[in-house]
Amino acid sequence: MTTTNEIESASRIASHVTKNWFPLNRANLEVIRASIKADRYTKESLVQDIKCDASLYLLCIKKLALMARDGGIKDLTPNELIQNAEMETLSSMINSDLESEARHQMQSMSDIQAARLKEAMVSASTAEALARSRKCDSELGFSCALLRQLGLTLIAWNYPHVYRRALETAGLLKTNLESEIQKILGVSPSSLAVIVTKDWNLSSTVNQVMGADTQSGFTRLADNAQNIVDLCRIGEALARANDPENYPSALKDWNNAEDSIERLLGVQGMAIIRDNIAKNLRAYRGISMERFSVATVETMASKICTTEYCKNLLQRNEAINKCSPILKSQLKELYSSFSANEIMRDSVHKLVRQIIPDSGFTKGCIFMYEPSSNSLVPVLKIGMPPEAINQVVSLQGVQTAPQIITESFQRDEIVEKIKTSEDGSIETVWLAGTLGKQQKTGVIFLEASKSLMAKGEDAPLTYFSALRQTLSDCLGLK
Repeated sequence: MTTTNEIESASRIASHVTKNWFPLNRANLEVIRASIKADRYTKESLVQDIKCDASLYLLCIKKLALMARDGGIKDLTPNELIQNAEMETLSSMINSDLESEARHQMQSMSDIQAARLKEAMVSASTAEALARSRKCDSELGFSCALLRQLGLTLIAWNYPHVYRRALETAGLLKTNLESEIQKILGVSPSSLAVIVTKDWNLSSTVNQVMGADTQSGFTRLADNAQNIVDLCRIGEALARANDPENYPSALKDWNNAEDSIERLLGVQGMAIIRDNIAKNLRAYRGISMERFSVATVETMASKICTTEYCKNLLQRNEAINKCSPILKSQLKELYSSFSANEIMRDSVHKLVRQIIPDSGFTKGCIFMYEPSSNSLVPVLKIGMPPEAINQVVSLQGVQTAPQIITESFQRDEIVEKIKTSEDGSIETVWLAGTLGKQQKTGVIFLEASKSLMAKGEDAPLTYFSALRQTLSDCLGLK
């Protein structure tokens, strides 16, 4: 049973997110306003451009719904609200001070917030295209799917730390994002969307579709509502599949969505869906082509598998979580570029030339094992390593290189050599470790800078552990 405190808390959260909303695509809004001024629009083309901005579209639905309510008209679908509106009404609405009702700026959005917008639009665009196959109102499919995403979208912008934490927890534990957010905020995103839109007095079909996943008991949905819910769920699965970075279920979601879409639209179904998604995402792609691109049918499964491969590697490199936020972020981004089938030379170059020096190891050398001579050959320098280090290291007989190189190759653990001054303070920290565990392929040697040593006694070893494993993973070594 919901307590009074829970109801009051949900009401406060709903008030907060309604007041701040989520960002308009202001560049697109200015294009629409200019086209209205130049009298270039038919009503149909205006509505299509409005649909390219989820925030603008839902604000327009809200305003039209409240106007209809004040005029004594209720229980309309979003499409009925738009079709009943005069062109003059829509134009006046677009030219009003909408910016004051959506206080966030798209320029400052994080990757996770961009992914949330993309997920909402992919879901809505898919439901829109599929609705035609069921002889349903395609606009009803689009609007209902977008409204089902509204709670998550509002939380992503108005409680970004909650959204990020819940997304990470759901990914790690393979649980449901909705339930993880509810644990933190005390209200589920779908319930929040129902509360936010309560005064809009939308049709019972829309309200049933929005609350279908939160209703208790065994209430049976009307046939039309159930049809739309089924289409929305296919769209939601396809949207998750397009974001394998955040959803461990991506491959399963892709297979389910692909099967359902082919059953409803035929073998060309996914191409039809993708074209509709591209059409509705075009304004967002003007802000960031990379963030709002959609993988082709042919590359989707490969993209998901590659992402899973990278995520698994990253999770096994536990030392990364103990590094500074900046280094942690750099390494996570680098891991996203890895491939199971080839060595990404650009990734190796970025790690050696940028990330390692930036982390505080300004001197170092990477050696590769040469079986024919049974020696370690320096192949990559980092900064200006000590002259004694930058030479071929023989693994048999007498050799002049510091013992740390041969010792590290012969042992499985990292070797650390610390030089202290007469007063006991640390002057130099050298670290070396093998590349590859099942088959030793080489050695990485690094010297910690004063700035890195100043981060703490454990920092050089922790950072080295993370970087050594990253290089091994980057090279595809096991």
